[in-house]
Amino acid sequence: ASLPLGTRLPEQQDVSAFAAIPSDHQLRGIVHHVASFGAYVLAVDPVTSKTAWGIVHLTELPEGCSLQPGTEVNVRVTAVDIELGRLTFSMQADQGSFAQSDGAALVGLGSSVEDPIKAEAPPD
Repeated sequence: ASLPLGTRLPEQQDVSAFAAIPSDHQLRGIVHHVASFGAYVLAVDPVTSKTAWGIVHLTELPEGCSLQPGTEVNVRVTAVDIELGRLTFSMQADQGSFAQSDGAALVGLGSSVEDPIKAEAPPD
């Protein structure tokens, strides 16, 4: 899956669907771009199939993790700010890391989850 790079991420987005997701649930996502402080990821809510952008801070990346735009990853929601429309993700797990998506341990994996990520273009 490739995402058009050079587009701006939204300043405001509806992240309310992500507030009910337990922090131990893994979500499927795609890295949009990498910055000095972490990575921006587009993730899918497995129940509603809504997508939203969030950040994975460097401190929430598994040790030795190297990300590039377009990389499929698994993330956990660690913070939701509905008022500001912001999500914070982690790629660390209690029992090992899950940086690269292998499709086996994803919540809600199926056509309804896969399609929104591949079809979603970054907002202008």
